[in-house]
Amino acid sequence: TYSRALAVASALESSLTIDFKRIVALDKVIEERQFTFVYQPIVDSITHRPIAYEALCRPSASEFAGPAELFETAEYAARVADLGRACRTISIAPLADLPEDCSLFINLHPSELAPALLHEAALEPWSSRIVLEITETAAIDDYERVRDVIAKLRERGFRIALDDLGAGYAGLN
Repeated sequence: TYSRALAVASALESSLTIDFKRIVALDKVIEERQFTFVYQPIVDSITHRPIAYEALCRPSASEFAGPAELFETAEYAARVADLGRACRTISIAPLADLPEDCSLFINLHPSELAPALLHEAALEPWSSRIVLEITETAAIDDYERVRDVIAKLRERGFRIALDDLGAGYAGLN
């Protein structure tokens, strides 16, 4: 049992070190915009022409194997809003070069459905071309606030979609 306790303590210490390293790396990722985007086309099945693109974040910091680890760390560190805002600001850059009838789908963590989202000036000029995809990665705890924010976003021209419905918290009824 002594050796088992040492192994557990060692694993715990190792995971704390990794968490700390990831939190430090997260700060740098946000501040220095250490991520890129790939754009997955959404194609009309009849014309075979892209009608939209989904912006997919790819972290470039070695501490994160992929976007899931990046966003999990942001959740753990209570930095989802900061990371999301940075991602949205960069992800919209190609909109200026896309045909006017082409939309951009941007993922949105449920916790970002807060009044602060309504004040992101970078998104406003593109509101009619942006589809905010609410991911089912976390439960919603304040439905009244979320309904109000979604209504205001729709009034401004944004469209709302659900991403991976049923894959996570199925509470987005």
